[in-house]
Amino acid sequence: ADVVFDDTYRIPLATYNCLFDYQRTGVRWLWELHKQEVGGILADEMGLGKSIQTASFLSGLAHSGLLQRPILLLCPATVMKQWV
Repeated sequence: ADVVFDDTYRIPLATYNCLFDYQRTGVRWLWELHKQEVGGILADEMGLGKSIQTASFLSGLAHSGLLQRPILLLCPATVMKQWV
């Protein structure tokens, strides 16, 4: 089962259910930016889940068959170590 936004973007229910409400809002916001073909910056206190929101959003794009080109992510070097 999937959570569907705008009949186009699908995110697996298992992934969606792992997110807090504010993270779900963040994923929806990223989808809105994607539809407008603009970028965005996630910035808040450390530890609130920017990485998981980004990973969930990109996972949803791939799951929806909408990931057609490379993605550029900019982040502090300290975050890269955690992601690896």
